[in-house]
Amino acid sequence: MEENKETKLCYAVVEEDGNPYENKVHDSIEEAVLFADEFVKSRVFTTVTAYEKVPISPSDVSLIDVGDLLFSLGKRLDDSYGFEGADVTDLLSDDEVKALQDKIDKVLDGHIKIPYYEAGKLVEKITLTKDDLKKYL
Repeated sequence: MEENKETKLCYAVVEEDGNPYENKVHDSIEEAVLFADEFVKSRVFTTVTAYEKVPISPSDVSLIDVGDLLFSLGKRLDDSYGFEGADVTDLLSDDEVKALQDKIDKVLDGHIKIPYYEAGKLVEKITLTKDDLKKYL
């Protein structure tokens, strides 16, 4: 397999349990091998996997949840403003909460580009021998 010139794939050295070494993926086979340097030196064969890169969107990792926001608003009205038992969670219907959440997610995704990605679909398994590894180490 050729190196990932267009960075559409990510690579990981695979441990015995089948998971990426230290759960990390990299932009190239070389980066993956160098990251797992001590691990691969102890192996006769090393498996490197290539995955599709999946961009991480801000809405995937956002801590903004409209339901939690409404609950916190009620708690703040109670704690800070003395409105005992204030509850605003029922002020919006489920559809309104979902619509508001969708708007927030759309704004986040439209304005913030996260420069990180996660491993997607497995594309290929590559077995490297000790001789193959010499070109990366």
